[in-house]
Amino acid sequence: MSQSDWIRGAVGQGAEARVTRSGCKNVLVLVPHMPAADRLFDILPLFDGDHRIQQTFVVPDLNDPTDKPARLIQDRDGHLVSWLQARHTRYDLALSAGRDGSDMVDAPVVLLAHGATKYQTKAPVHRDDRRTVPITGLERHDLIRRGHLVASALMLANHGELRWLREVCPEAEPTAVVGGDLCFDRMRASARLREVYRQALGVADGQRLVLVSSTWRTESTFGRHAELVRRLLDELPHRRYVVCAALHPNIWETHSGFQVRSWLADCLGDGLRLLPDGRFWQASVMAADLVLGDHGSVTQYSAACDVPVVLAATGTEARTPNSVGDLLSARAPVLDMSEPLQPQLDSAIEEHAPGRHRLIADLVTGRHGESAAVFRETMYRLLDLPEPDRPAVTRPYAPPQWIRP
Repeated sequence: MSQSDWIRGAVGQGAEARVTRSGCKNVLVLVPHMPAADRLFDILPLFDGDHRIQQTFVVPDLNDPTDKPARLIQDRDGHLVSWLQARHTRYDLALSAGRDGSDMVDAPVVLLAHGATKYQTKAPVHRDDRRTVPITGLERHDLIRRGHLVASALMLANHGELRWLREVCPEAEPTAVVGGDLCFDRMRASARLREVYRQALGVADGQRLVLVSSTWRTESTFGRHAELVRRLLDELPHRRYVVCAALHPNIWETHSGFQVRSWLADCLGDGLRLLPDGRFWQASVMAADLVLGDHGSVTQYSAACDVPVVLAATGTEARTPNSVGDLLSARAPVLDMSEPLQPQLDSAIEEHAPGRHRLIADLVTGRHGESAAVFRETMYRLLDLPEPDRPAVTRPYAPPQWIRP
């Protein structure tokens, strides 16, 4: 390993001559893509205020090391090291929201899923096949690499995933922790800031906020209905409605921010609140009167948080049978693009029954309101440190920002 590959910081070669705070436990945060970054930055505040811990970031070079995760880390002033350096350094703990590179680092690994879909259930090959069907992300080849368990702590959303794990990979059961969903808990904690979020998005008293959500690929909302945002701005009276759009980070990554802004330039000029790079969607969901989405995680979290949902795309090709998205498609109204939009949206808002999607919330998390405590206890146990005396706090999200024309 050449000296040019080594980024000078608080960990690794010569660090003892540079540090101001010595004796810290070193945590490596693996960020292979933007959805993983979203999930990991939910967890990292659990270390805030603890001078015994320092964090280092890496983008596993399974992706382009100059991509958006790296820029996001740099924008937050995180210490970003090369993948080669990370693989040649011993860390006290590694956090990963995906399998990319998790088996290649020298550290106990906390492995969690990203997104509301969690570890999805696959369909049986044949209709008459009554056997338990695989769950993507919880198959043996996901959990054991080169004869060793990938994770020291495998974070699961609910006890159904634990039952599956016992069946397909009993060796991994001792590492399993039913930790619920910290993103969901943070969104619920954000409900009290609804009016703050609405003000940040420029929603006036008496106006309704419609959030258009799209995952990526061609079967998504934006993939199937590029004209939807334009139609909403044309058909919904501006004095009564505000339209906001949350596009999946992979749309921004694949097509570029320049292209997304170019496609929506006329909409931005007519009042669209476009969330940058797929960020700030959690607070925007909690501000919304309705979410118009697809089978992606944003729509699923919206339903779980009891926000009225209408499906603009059902994602039949991408949806996994028996998953949260599949359940949502059977329960939520579907937008008819051949009919006027406003009556359909008004009806969905006015006819929404609180608690309608409680089952979806229970699939998203098996530990309502408890995730921060469970995650922190797990990480400190692997770090061999006593937890701080203060309670683990579930923090609300910061107010959203949006792109100005």
